[in-house]
Amino acid sequence: MSQESDVREIMKNEPVVWDTLRPDVILLMRAGIGYQGSIALLSGDVMTYNLFPPSALADMLASMMFWNRLDESFWAKEVPEKYYLRAELRLDSLHSEGVRPGY
Repeated sequence: MSQESDVREIMKNEPVVWDTLRPDVILLMRAGIGYQGSIALLSGDVMTYNLFPPSALADMLASMMFWNRLDESFWAKEVPEKYYLRAELRLDSLHSEGVRPGY
């Protein structure tokens, strides 16, 4: 998996504002899928969660759960329950630390 800085470098000539990209797009790009390919995968009803590192998936699901954004991504309905349980634990941990997940 590429570093975020490597993906940022690749994207510098694209007409896209990095800070507005969804985390799932960034993770797919870090996995070696280009921007257009990432958008195409995420726009369809395609299983993509298996391309995300488990820790990053848990963080992303925790954020999506906190901000009530699960319905915004088709792939979220394909994720096995164990990852949602991990995300709930992550949310509990963040809550006990007084931290809100990123949007």
